[in-house]
Amino acid sequence: MIRSVLLYLVLVGLPVAGVSAVLRAGRELTPPTSFGGSWVVEAWPDSVCQEHQPDTLELMVDQSGPSLSIKTRRGPRFIARVEGDSFVAHGPNKRVLRARRLNTTEPAIFEGLLTAAPCDAATQTRLRGTRVQLPFELTGH
Repeated sequence: MIRSVLLYLVLVGLPVAGVSAVLRAGRELTPPTSFGGSWVVEAWPDSVCQEHQPDTLELMVDQSGPSLSIKTRRGPRFIARVEGDSFVAHGPNKRVLRARRLNTTEPAIFEGLLTAAPCDAATQTRLRGTRVQLPFELTGH
């Protein structure tokens, strides 16, 4: 009888205690700010250098936790990491995209600055993006 009680405590009690400890430890965790999805972006160039402006006004952002992969339809791919409500993305040719999410409701809006280093003149393009809600048929959600 005592052996059965000890066996029960080891096989049931320890896993329950472990799950309880993990849940208590994760209580303070918060998810990273959501940037994933399709974004329509308005761009305002601050320089006369036309050849390094964004190729398109549509961004696709793939997000897995705090990691982002940002790409345009025909343009370069940027890699970023979410920190708080913003991110800094690095792309080819020393291009840097800095952006901050402005709201926590939908439709999501971000503002940012794209810096393209290869141009003779320092090129900065101000961006404002709005997340596009895809139809149910396309997302399945």
